[in-house]
Amino acid sequence: MLRLCQDAAKGQLPAKLAASLGRKAFSKEIQYVAYAFADLQELRHRADYDPNIRVYKSEALAASIRAAFAITQFETAAPDERRLFLLAMLLKAR
Repeated sequence: MLRLCQDAAKGQLPAKLAASLGRKAFSKEIQYVAYAFADLQELRHRADYDPNIRVYKSEALAASIRAAFAITQFETAAPDERRLFLLAMLLKAR
C-alpha cells in the first residue's frame, strides 16, 4: 500500500499496475489522498516505534486536518476513481 501511494502521489503508476487498471495515473484528488496516506502512515510509524519522538499539539492538529482534507478529496473524486484506487491498494505489486 505504501509503495502504491508513493507512486500514485507522484502522478505515475508502475507500468504493470497501469496496464492492469487501464490508466497511467489517478486524478489530482486521488493523488492527494495517496500523498496523505503515505505521509500519515510514516507519522504513525514514528509515533509507534520511535521512543524518542515528541509530538506537539500543533503537529497532531496539522495531521488531523490533513487526514480530514484527504477524506474530502476522496469523496470529491469520481466513483470509478475511488473504486480503482481501493482496488489498487488491495492488489499486491508483482
